Amino acid sequence: MSAPKTFSELSLKNHQYKKLALASAILFLAVVAILVLELIGAKH
Repeated sequence: MSAPKTFSELSLKNHQYKKLALASAILFLAVVAILVLELIGAKH
């Protein structure tokens, strides 16, 4: 794994990781919300 040579490269990688983390968080919350709705639906 080579180190990024310029600050802009580092910034771009950081931006990509932030987007990936945000997408993962949204997906996780969506799954949790679906599970909660399933549990509520099963109780009624």
